[in-house]
Amino acid sequence: MSAFRVLFVCTGNTCRSPLAEGLLRHMLAQAGGEGGRAIEVSSAGVAASEGERATASSLAVAAERGLDLGGHRARRLTPDLLAGQDLVLALSAEHCRAALGLDPEARGRVFTLTEYAGGVGRRGIPDPLGSDLETYRSVRDRIEGELRLALPRLLEAGAAGSRDLPAIEIGCDHRGFALKERIVRLLEARGHRLQDWGCPGTASCDYPEYAFAVARAVAGSPGHRGILICSTGVGMAMAANKVPGARAALCLTPAMAAQSRRHNDANVLALGADNLPEEESLRILDAWLEARFEGGRHARRVAMMTAQECRGAGPAEGPPGGGRDGQ
Repeated sequence: MSAFRVLFVCTGNTCRSPLAEGLLRHMLAQAGGEGGRAIEVSSAGVAASEGERATASSLAVAAERGLDLGGHRARRLTPDLLAGQDLVLALSAEHCRAALGLDPEARGRVFTLTEYAGGVGRRGIPDPLGSDLETYRSVRDRIEGELRLALPRLLEAGAAGSRDLPAIEIGCDHRGFALKERIVRLLEARGHRLQDWGCPGTASCDYPEYAFAVARAVAGSPGHRGILICSTGVGMAMAANKVPGARAALCLTPAMAAQSRRHNDANVLALGADNLPEEESLRILDAWLEARFEGGRHARRVAMMTAQECRGAGPAEGPPGGGRDGQ
């Protein structure tokens, strides 16, 4: 079982982030279950002095909740520390920007606590450093409230992260952008590692370049899965299947999606944003992600497709026996 790692980030790692760390640990212990057990929680500061203790007021308001922060020691946020996290929850938008400045590739794993909890925008929780005890209590209560809102999402991500989830390569054209963004948010919340290949918005673009990017990434990384979205899914599937090693399937029902995995080992799912309601597309996605290749006779047939890719274009060959008429 692999842990789902959550890192809280504030400025000095002596007030807000240690409180958030302690509060979440306590909530997870109370929640129990697969998700709670699978989450590892820590904290850091963008301008922390290594080894500094939590402030006396932080210790006091934590103790009022039965939490002991006496063993906490501050540490500074570094690129290496950031790279090892599945989710980074910053206490302000400034901390988000600082984290992404250290590792721009962390986009999609870095949120303010407020936005992860479902709030609007990147509202931050104010720094209580130097304030009275009542201000610290107010900050603690705000953090506690946001964590309670975020807890179901965190538990789902923890449970997902405790399984060996496939890494996802995703791409779209302008017609598929809105559905792609929804799928990205959904899969990030579940704990999938995602690489978003674009497109970046709704301006008109050429779908083959995004299909090729996703298909190459999947073909070059065994175990990865790809998701491609355009208006119908047809163009994306056709383009992806030009890349050796990609097996893209356009699926219109959950049953088709599951079958494409079980019998065809499809490693790329093509969706049409204009074909179906979004909720049905998400059901198709879930069926595709949950199904597993059955192997056996199906493995032999997939191997035949792979062999044809290796041969490339050549004279047409009929099936054994010359077809239905035997000629």
